[in-house]
Amino acid sequence: MSGPNLPPPSDRLWSPDEQNNLYELIREIIESVPEVRDISEAETQWITRKLASQKAVRRYQRAEAYARQQNAALLSYSAWIQKVVIGYHMYHPLIASAVETDEGPRPALQQLLDQTVYRNYQKLYGRYPTPDERELVVGRVFLGLSENYFYDTPLAAWIWRSTRNILLGDIRDPFSGNTQSFDEVQPAKTPISTGEFSQHYVQREAVLGAIKQVRNQRYRVILLLQYTYELDNSELAAFFGVEVARATVWVFRARRAFRNIYSADGNN
Repeated sequence: MSGPNLPPPSDRLWSPDEQNNLYELIREIIESVPEVRDISEAETQWITRKLASQKAVRRYQRAEAYARQQNAALLSYSAWIQKVVIGYHMYHPLIASAVETDEGPRPALQQLLDQTVYRNYQKLYGRYPTPDERELVVGRVFLGLSENYFYDTPLAAWIWRSTRNILLGDIRDPFSGNTQSFDEVQPAKTPISTGEFSQHYVQREAVLGAIKQVRNQRYRVILLLQYTYELDNSELAAFFGVEVARATVWVFRARRAFRNIYSADGNN
């Protein structure tokens, strides 16, 4: 399989020749992979239009960078396109189909979305969402599917991460006027198992007061996420979109800043 001059740079639109080369690459993949040969011509053209975009190129670049970070084999563009085509064949029927219910036709994806939202609300907030909250999050995930899902990762995993990011995004900047106030954030029901937060868990006001005094906004958010939602370093890395090593450095610096303030306030 080949893909001449593909992909183009992510900072410009695709030329007609590049789009045609992509179409030919996709057709070549469909013909060579038996399980996807039933993808129709109309679907092939749809996949081509979706992938012939700056956003899709940036998605490939992130996937390729992640493969290098994991010391995996080089992820060529044609190999990524093959993953997308196979993923489309596996997951698109669920996204596009509908099922009949007592309340009329509903997207087949609805049950998976509902379950994911319920589980994330329970994990993050210790409660189930209200109907309005559920509809809002499900609607945002649906929108993300059409704009940002490229079929190169399992659908259930993508929905889980997207739902979690949407909910965490509501507290990404807890000190701005657009999100819940710092005092409204409730601590987790059980303390995290390591670090200074465990021993100071019962002193909520002192801990939150010290966090609020940390000058670096990113460090404040890190401390809040660890104290309130018990995120570990890998989850924080996913939240901020950075490597785990960088998140680990941020956590170390954030905790150091916290300790300095907490001790200066007369706490042990």
